[in-house]
Amino acid sequence: MAGLLALAMASAAAQTPPAAAAIAPVATPQTIVIEARPLTDMAQRRQAIAGVTVVGRDQLDQYGDSSVLDVLQRLPGISVEDDVPRMREGYTVILLGGDPAPPGFSMDTLAPADIERIEVTRGPTAEHGGAAGVINIILRVAPKLRQREVRVSLGYRDVKPQGNASLSWGDRLEFGQQTLGFYLPLSLYTWANAGDLQLERFSRNRDLEVVEQVLSGRDEWLGQGLRFSPRLDWKRSAQETVNLQLIAQANRSDNRSWRQTQVLQGPPVAGVAEQGQNQGDWRMLRASAGWQRRWDGGQRLELKLGATASRSLSEGQNQTFDAASAPATARQSFTSNRDRSTTQAARLTLPQGDHHRWVLGWDHERRHRRELRRWLADGVESIGGSLGVPFVATLQRTQVFVQDEWTPVDHFSALLGLRVDALQTRTASISQTYLNTSTAVSPVLNLRYALDGSAAGNCCAWACRAANACPTSAT
Repeated sequence: MAGLLALAMASAAAQTPPAAAAIAPVATPQTIVIEARPLTDMAQRRQAIAGVTVVGRDQLDQYGDSSVLDVLQRLPGISVEDDVPRMREGYTVILLGGDPAPPGFSMDTLAPADIERIEVTRGPTAEHGGAAGVINIILRVAPKLRQREVRVSLGYRDVKPQGNASLSWGDRLEFGQQTLGFYLPLSLYTWANAGDLQLERFSRNRDLEVVEQVLSGRDEWLGQGLRFSPRLDWKRSAQETVNLQLIAQANRSDNRSWRQTQVLQGPPVAGVAEQGQNQGDWRMLRASAGWQRRWDGGQRLELKLGATASRSLSEGQNQTFDAASAPATARQSFTSNRDRSTTQAARLTLPQGDHHRWVLGWDHERRHRRELRRWLADGVESIGGSLGVPFVATLQRTQVFVQDEWTPVDHFSALLGLRVDALQTRTASISQTYLNTSTAVSPVLNLRYALDGSAAGNCCAWACRAANACPTSAT
């Protein structure tokens, strides 16, 4: 009986299909999440072809500054003169969101809370030019998550308290595979700056008499303003993005000045003291649109259009006094300016591997300016030259550039470019018209070697060995 049972079981096992005899284990599905994080300021600086310093949100908020000029003057190689940042090597290009800053715009009115980042490029490039470099201020963009923020800052600068208050609301909405981001910032600000003057003059007059004078004085700049700069980002796909930016700003200024002249040697002067005051009103509206397309190979095409309109009005009074403190000459001045401009730009980036790329592009700007200046002395108006006569100026600027960016080895990069500038200006008054044209071709070569800890250590060790005096820590 046992033998028959064993034979039946063996026969059944032989007839069982292999799939049923051994059931293969089912693989458990796995989820792989890939997260992309934006490059840090230090990483952007290391990967930059030219010498670039990136000041991001962390550094902008680090010291609680009320003005972007306070941030810039702490950077090495940058000084601030008359509320304008300059690199000490020479001419500096100032950009606002990649475009030239409009006439009459003062960066002292920008608070760090309104800025996404600041890019400081040292040395010339074919894309932007500039003998010393470029300072590009990029305003805040639409956040990835909902953001509501209120910022208030107060300070004091020699004259009176000054402050800045900003209210912003940002969010990003999803519509299938498309996303729409917006950022709505509103800023109210005041400024109060002052400066003292002490100047000694030494010269000779027409009669060859020695003239020595000491000029002392003080200037105060007071004002307040309002800015609304909404931004809209429409991400149509992972490769295509459209953005719109609007900047509406209005400023009101009240400037005062005092001068005192002391004659140490030479003939006396008619006016030994002077007191002046100037009130101004400035308004600006800028609209820009951009389209960006990326491809899988890393190619990128950017197109930009922009239009700017600004107006400024100012009125000044100036009174001089003689040696007996009696009023002498009274002067008045009136100035009005109107500016209109349109811009077009295109950029094409063609990477050649991971460490080599070409950048080609062009910029075109057309600007129209109408200006009138009036000057009155004791009620009598001066007419002639540029006084009392309105004139109109038209400027057309076209730039074409190509540059080759190459990083052959770590820590070393090279930028070779060519830039062609064509400029035409036309100035017309009631009686005369001037037309000037110019063309410039500028080759650019920029070499950069970045030192890190290991590179600096290797250089130190090599130098010590060469001098036969290498300390233990260097070897």
